[in-house]
Parts: sequence; C-alpha cells; structure tokens
Amino acid sequence: MRVHYVGPLVADLDHPAMRGYDASQFPSSCYLVEIGDDGGIEGPLIEGDVLVVDEQRPAGHADLVVDLWKVSSGSSRAIASVGACA
Repeated sequence: MRVHYVGPLVADLDHPAMRGYDASQFPSSCYLVEIGDDGGIEGPLIEGDVLVVDEQRPAGHADLVVDLWKVSSGSSRAIASVGACA
C-alpha cells in the first residue's frame, strides 16, 4: 500500500486527524503519513487513515514499517513487518 507524507508531528500541525491529541506527547522523530487510495476499504487500515511514524523506533515483530524510498509520485510504501508506526 502507498502512503503519502503529511508532515512532521509538531505542536502547531493543523490536521483533522490530530484534533484532540497533544503532539508534544510524541518524540520529535515522529511524522504523519496518510494511507493512499490503494489501501482498500476493508481491514484494520483503510484509505485516508493517518498514521504516526517514529523513524527512530526499531521495528519489531508484526510492526507496520514505512519504507522511506521515494517513488516518482512522491509517495512512499508501507510494508508489513526505517520507522515503525507508533
């Protein structure tokens, strides 16, 4: 599935998915990605979901990992089990 980079997770980030969350509770190594339109409509992650990614967190068993390799469309790929989603 493809994900689209939204931006760094900072206190003044104005994104609907972050309403009600205190961005200061996350480390400075975190950023947001949004699931692309190939994410489907069934399952635990669907199109439009926003994920918090910590690029300094080591990936563990069954973590969702974001491959930071940029493709020509400007999006990245999310691959199941470098930064792990928090």
